[in-house]
Amino acid sequence: MRTINLNTWQEFQEGLAALEVSLAKRRSESGLSVSRPMFRGHADHSWELETTLERYGVQEISIQDYFHLIFNARHYVESFTGRRWDIPSLDQHKQYLEEHDTLMIPTYPAYDYMIYLRHHGFPSPLLDWTYSPYVAAFFAFDGAARSPKFERVAILAFCDRYGHGRFTTSARPEIQVRGPYVTTHPRHFRQQSVYTNCILRKEEWGYCPHEVIFRDQKEEADQDMLWKFTLPVGERRQVLGYLERHNVNACSLFDSEESLMSTIATRELFLKAPLEY
Repeated sequence: MRTINLNTWQEFQEGLAALEVSLAKRRSESGLSVSRPMFRGHADHSWELETTLERYGVQEISIQDYFHLIFNARHYVESFTGRRWDIPSLDQHKQYLEEHDTLMIPTYPAYDYMIYLRHHGFPSPLLDWTYSPYVAAFFAFDGAARSPKFERVAILAFCDRYGHGRFTTSARPEIQVRGPYVTTHPRHFRQQSVYTNCILRKEEWGYCPHEVIFRDQKEEADQDMLWKFTLPVGERRQVLGYLERHNVNACSLFDSEESLMSTIATRELFLKAPLEY
């Protein structure tokens, strides 16, 4: 991971432009496989890449055991919402894992259901990203308002392919990118969402922390490149004002009554005074 400490929102925009130019140059000059960067916002720059499942206290769990959890949760969800989810039975899911190389499969049964659960707060092995650096910036700076202890936010950029495709082996952890093309909750599209999960095979395939990928990573790698841009929380008003002018706010990203209240509060209590852009 490369950490880039910045002082102003303008410096971030310049750093973002430089990163995009660097990625484009790497693609065109060498013909290497370089993926489109994904972004994620952290209200505190010291936070690690943790899924909501890890924050719930579960560091590792087999893929089958996690599916068992969400399979059971389906009964509650369907009873409450009236919506039916077409997901495999426990036996069908187990057979699917036995018949497929989990490192290589491009799709996953119940992916749409997993995204729905993730967006509604159920602990998930999916780490959520966005293709928009500005959506990531909103989550970073809006989240920083919830604690006076935070001094710097972080906006992370991630490229899973940064060279000659991807090297995979069941002997080491593997980050998988789960793409945007799925029929699921509308927030997925409002936030330009994309997801990753990290897996490792021991006795069976299981989910594990993303951080294990980066702890021993070499400075120059051909995959799983991560950049962390940090900015002082003091830039919050400037950044949220800029994003508000481009209609990036809680209401546009969540489209709920609660998010409307949050957006109104930010506008009236925080952004009311004249801003400089």
